[in-house]
Amino acid sequence: MNILLVVSNWSETMGHAVRCTAAAGKLKERGHELAFLGPASYQNWIPEGVQFFASVPKRDYLAEDSPFFGFHTYEDVLYANGHLSDDHLVETVEREREVIRTFKPDCIVSDLQFTISIAAQAEEIPLASMVYWPMHPDFHRHVEQELPQRNIVLKRIRQGWNRVLKRYGQPAINHTSELIYGRSQLLISPTSGILEQELPAAQPDVHMVGQLVPKARFQDRPSWLLQWKEQSLIENVPLVFIYLSSLPIGINSREAFQVLYEDLRRSGSRVIFGLGPFNEQMQGFQPEVATDRIRFERFVPGDTAMELSDLAIFPGTHSMMVAAAKYEVTSLSFPDLFERAYNSHCLERAGLGRIGTEQDLRPGAVLELVQTVLDERKAGLSERSRSIRNELTAYEQQERFVHLVEKLGSEKRVEPNEQSGIPHNNAHIKSNHDGKSVL
Repeated sequence: MNILLVVSNWSETMGHAVRCTAAAGKLKERGHELAFLGPASYQNWIPEGVQFFASVPKRDYLAEDSPFFGFHTYEDVLYANGHLSDDHLVETVEREREVIRTFKPDCIVSDLQFTISIAAQAEEIPLASMVYWPMHPDFHRHVEQELPQRNIVLKRIRQGWNRVLKRYGQPAINHTSELIYGRSQLLISPTSGILEQELPAAQPDVHMVGQLVPKARFQDRPSWLLQWKEQSLIENVPLVFIYLSSLPIGINSREAFQVLYEDLRRSGSRVIFGLGPFNEQMQGFQPEVATDRIRFERFVPGDTAMELSDLAIFPGTHSMMVAAAKYEVTSLSFPDLFERAYNSHCLERAGLGRIGTEQDLRPGAVLELVQTVLDERKAGLSERSRSIRNELTAYEQQERFVHLVEKLGSEKRVEPNEQSGIPHNNAHIKSNHDGKSVL
């Protein structure tokens, strides 16, 4: 079976690379022919024997040199990096159609690439999309109602998409995420239904498949990492893993980095800073000299680092959130998107850490918060945390992702879900401005 993997070209982040590389590895083991369409920077991450096609490059952010704090939606990020102009969207769709015609896939698997639904429908190829609750059209409905000032930007974004959809003879949308939820033949979520309970409640046709992480590289166990874990046990100090993400917002700034460095340097912990291979904010940045307890790495095998760590500090990214839940790692998160605030809330309600704010990123405050989180961990783990871990382990053993994609490719079902088929049955869910959704 020919399977095309498509990853977001509007946001080069590690999470997208991790999930699609994992998907490629799993499907390759089953003997399928694979092609990968994504940013050129991802080419070295995909498994050997997978045909690679470079997508249309993402545009620069509006303020590349000026990171901004505050909660943003994915539509805001699309707006900030210019992924809404007619010419850019059409160029992206046409590149996708070109790759489809060249590779001739039986089905397509996508991770947060909105345009691929247009291309897949135009070429009549079944589409499987990885989805998350914060991507659901209903997730931000309360924000749009209570913060009407955003409506001008949102209207501009959606009008741009609808002009392009009209050009391809496809129905208009009311929310950008309808391109994923309403126009895919298969919805897959790489998580646990207990961890992210709102999604299956609102969208019953979503299939939970558990964590997607590549066996190679991301699960490697480099000798230096094992040695640092061993030394932390001998010294009886925590091993702390810090990951900053790639988007030029929130915690991913040099100022925030400096505060984290100074406070963790005084903590006595062993600390690993994972700067991220796609982190443009840290390109050319020379941090202070590493000590015998602080290490800087452009790439760290995240799954292994999470498994060995006593505390993880990160912006609430999805892949890291699922890994933290899988290994029941205490976390301190500083979310900068509504999506990441929700991810952080999922860990917090499982008893796996706390959520920090911009006000906590000041000298002394980080150290105090770290100690509080570590002290709380000594009280033990919750039943909810253990249930999540067991569910993620079961999904991994069942290989649910592979079987679902194979079924889609063999059926060759191409009728898109009707826009009205996106259920809005979550009136019982109360959402707050901090990104939490509480049943």
